Amino acid sequence: MLDFVKDPAEIRKAFLTYFLEAHVETTTDPNLVHQLATKLAHARLFTPRDVEHYAKAWWTPTQSHAALAAAVTPARDEFAQRWAEAEDQQDSQTLDELRAFREDC
Repeated sequence: MLDFVKDPAEIRKAFLTYFLEAHVETTTDPNLVHQLATKLAHARLFTPRDVEHYAKAWWTPTQSHAALAAAVTPARDEFAQRWAEAEDQQDSQTLDELRAFREDC
């Protein structure tokens, strides 16, 4: 996890170069993104509304880091709750699924 202390607008401007000028030199499979999105959604840790909320916070230049953090809070809390329950119940399958979700993110 990255944590920046600079102004979000400055950070966005600095990274924009990479978004606009990066080039892929090999062929990629566009379905990989859809497959990963489907896999992440299957965990049911976030809703389509959560995704829309985050996208709005990301693409609104005046939004702060706090707005992005707030947008992921419901999914983070759901993940933490499931993790705690799985640990309490010693449910290794659920813990493995949650680890896989975290790695995929």
